[in-house]
Amino acid sequence: MATAEYYRDMLIRTAPHGHEAAFALLRQARLAAEDPVIELGAGEGAFTARLADAGFTQLIAVEIEPERFKLDVPCRSVDLNTDFANVLPGPYAAIVALEIIEHLENPSHFLRQCCALARPGGYLLLSTPNIAMAEGRLRFLRHGVLTRFTDPDITEMGHITPLPENLLRYHIQRTGWEIVAREINAPRAFADARRNRPWWGGGPLWKLAWPLLFAQMKGASLGDMLIYLLRKPA
Repeated sequence: MATAEYYRDMLIRTAPHGHEAAFALLRQARLAAEDPVIELGAGEGAFTARLADAGFTQLIAVEIEPERFKLDVPCRSVDLNTDFANVLPGPYAAIVALEIIEHLENPSHFLRQCCALARPGGYLLLSTPNIAMAEGRLRFLRHGVLTRFTDPDITEMGHITPLPENLLRYHIQRTGWEIVAREINAPRAFADARRNRPWWGGGPLWKLAWPLLFAQMKGASLGDMLIYLLRKPA
């Protein structure tokens, strides 16, 4: 298994280097320090802490289990499957929703609620597992199960809504958002994938199959996370 990552003493609940890639994408929004920013599904507060360390002063967090949140920042307990825009103060210059949408029942509803929370010209930083990554395609080829959506992922992590990138873009475009930029987190090296993923196996079969199969893959075949910066039209 991948080694857990932390920011300060707060667990980062994304794939490796996910927060760094997401924060770099958010910089393209050119937000001011006093712009209001809300993080949905904040967990222990690792990304909110990163925002605070970058100088943002108007921060609020939403976490369904607020007792887990470790920062001295306002934190609300709100069910993101509901009409949450009606109960959260707004509007916001930016909304952060990293690795949240795959936990929810209706992606379009969630994105519409985010759009209602954003001010005109405001941004949404959104991510979800990249089920089209090369390792995931090999997993599906062998087991018929999507990466990050195995039985333990569903029952223990609450991953219930897999979103291939074409479907994610469909939900984005039908809910009032414009795509500003798109990124993936740092791709995992072939050797690391072989060492940490015994479900495929090593030896001569791996050495032969991996490069041959990878060469035929199209689309977002590297990296565990799809990360989008979206903008609400002014």
